[in-house]
Amino acid sequence: MSRQAIRVRPPHFLIPVALVLAVGLLAGCSEGSSELIAIEGTYTLESVNGMSLPAVFEESEDGTREALEGQLVLNDDATCEQITEVRATLDDMIQTETVIEPCLWSGNPEALEVVWEDERIYLGALLGDELTLSGNSGVWVYIR
Repeated sequence: MSRQAIRVRPPHFLIPVALVLAVGLLAGCSEGSSELIAIEGTYTLESVNGMSLPAVFEESEDGTREALEGQLVLNDDATCEQITEVRATLDDMIQTETVIEPCLWSGNPEALEVVWEDERIYLGALLGDELTLSGNSGVWVYIR
C-alpha cells in the first residue's frame, strides 16, 4: 500500500483577501501616523529675527533694509513667491518698494527647503500654522 501526500490548497480567491487584510492591519497598527499636512498656501510675514514688523533684516554702514509686511505663497507645483514691502534707508534717504522674488520649494512639514533664483537657500519647518525659514538674512516667521 503506497501513501500519497495530499496537499490542501486554499481557494484562490482567499489569497488576495488575506493580502488586503494583512496590509490593512499593518497600516492601522502604525503609531504616530497622522493626516497629510498640506504645505501649499499663503503665509503672512509675522517677524524677522525675532522682531515684530517692521523689522530690520539687513544693515550696513550706509543704511538698513526693513521688512514692513510680506507674504510667502507656496504653490502645489513646487513654485513659490515671496512678496515683501521693504523700506530702505540709505544715506538718510528713505525708499519703500515691493520686492517680488520667485522661488522653488520642496520637502515636508518637518524639513522644508526654499531656493531663490539667486541661489540663496532657506531651510525651515511648518509647525501648526507657523512656517519658520532660516537663511543668510536671518529667521523669517510666517503665519498661515
